[in-house]
Amino acid sequence: MIKPISNQLITAPDYLQGAVVLGDGRLLPVLDGSVLVERCLQTQYPNRPKLRSALRRINRPIMPTVMIVDDSLTIRSVLSLSLRKEGYQVLQAKDGWEAMTLLDQSPGISAIICDIEMPHMNGLEFLSRCRRQGLTLPVIMLTYRNNQRYRLLAKQLGASAYMTKPYLDKELLQVLRNCLSEATNG
Repeated sequence: MIKPISNQLITAPDYLQGAVVLGDGRLLPVLDGSVLVERCLQTQYPNRPKLRSALRRINRPIMPTVMIVDDSLTIRSVLSLSLRKEGYQVLQAKDGWEAMTLLDQSPGISAIICDIEMPHMNGLEFLSRCRRQGLTLPVIMLTYRNNQRYRLLAKQLGASAYMTKPYLDKELLQVLRNCLSEATNG
């Protein structure tokens, strides 16, 4: 997973997309190849049109970014794979606390899929904090808790949808599309 560089600490160059943490703890920068190629071409051919403007002309819809918040690495990986297959960009957080940090660092998040039971900050606390901060993006609760009490509490806190595990990819993707559509049109 590529983690964005926070502009609060340093101003990252435009060709630096972010960084990944390797298994041994080392930090590895991730470069944006198109920006580097554009810079090289602009140096050699200063009068040619910019590569980025040419790329924008390609009629390719830009898919929203979805954040997955779950303490289970397996669930995060499976969800991430399903969402990426559909073209979504994906960020992952292992608990509500890490998700709050990612929200601050990544303003382009369009929706969140969140578990309830997690350490440090559970999903209901996370949802409550998001709504208190005025964040209106869709939050889909995805949990093993199939209890009416939890459903009602999540709804009262502002959850856009409530689904239980195990889930069907097709259903989850449809719920996500509906929530994104409502957020865009509502």
